[in-house]
Amino acid sequence: MPLAAGAAHAKADPAICSSAPVNGIDVHGQARMKGGGCSIGAVEGDVEDLISRRAQNRKRHFRRILALDERTTPTPRPPPPTPEGIW
Repeated sequence: MPLAAGAAHAKADPAICSSAPVNGIDVHGQARMKGGGCSIGAVEGDVEDLISRRAQNRKRHFRRILALDERTTPTPRPPPPTPEGIW
């Protein structure tokens, strides 16, 4: 992850960043060429941006899990008959 003021930040060749196999997308699926240039390496942005995106992805992931849990929670069954009700 390039630092915002680091030597790799916005120093890559834009033609390479926009052509195959990069196609203007970093390994996290984010658009390259943020801030006027493409950074050297597999990711674009900075550390704060990455932390923020990961936190948002985790929140989304846990919301999906909770939603699935609510949809798949079985409805309670009535209690089995007591021995007195059987005899």
